[in-house]
Amino acid sequence: MPDEQAMPFNTETFGCDDEPHNLAKGLLRIHHVISRGVEVGCQHSHAFASSEPARTPLASGFADYLQALVAVLHGHHTGEDEVAFPALRGRFPDVPWQLFSDEHRTVVPILAEINSRAEGIREEPSSDSWAALAEALDRLAALWKTHRQREENHLTVSGLAGVVPPDEQAALVAKLASHSQEHSGPAYLVVPFVLYNLAGGERRAMGALFPPLVTGQLVPVVWHEKWSPMKPFLLAAD
Repeated sequence: MPDEQAMPFNTETFGCDDEPHNLAKGLLRIHHVISRGVEVGCQHSHAFASSEPARTPLASGFADYLQALVAVLHGHHTGEDEVAFPALRGRFPDVPWQLFSDEHRTVVPILAEINSRAEGIREEPSSDSWAALAEALDRLAALWKTHRQREENHLTVSGLAGVVPPDEQAALVAKLASHSQEHSGPAYLVVPFVLYNLAGGERRAMGALFPPLVTGQLVPVVWHEKWSPMKPFLLAAD
């Protein structure tokens, strides 16, 4: 059984979208996951701060959701800094690589604060604790919106395809998969978060990244009790 603390990617199909070597589409897809996570976090934290605060188990499920968001975003950024950017830097001299990495570092303390405040609402889900969490998520949302757009403007599907051959993209996405396995967890929260913040074809493409055991048995059966408190904040299963 895969380690519950690691992201169990199937490196043979990483980046699958009938185009298994398409790095840019893979980056867009994880951006969609993160963007929905940030949006949901902002909306619900503000709603709970301005009305009757959510109580356990809803507060605990929301804290799990934010824990997964922080893990996914941190893993995504470290994967870019340590794997993708060094491999691409020499091919795209006009891309502001240092700015991207600087923006990654700017987000780190905000992610730590969100994690801390999310744990706080498990213990005391008061209006004040929800308001402080909402404020931290607002700061993350503002930084993420600008950063995501900047990356996507530079790292396009056509731009990468014109410079990086498919076999090199395949090797790169496999390295990113291995890196994510080591740096994003726990898997029993992160995998459902990644899958169920997408819908339709995007979810199916993301699901192809994982071994069938994960999507067929671990997520729906073995891990279900652990991640089910997040369900109010996720998209419905197909």
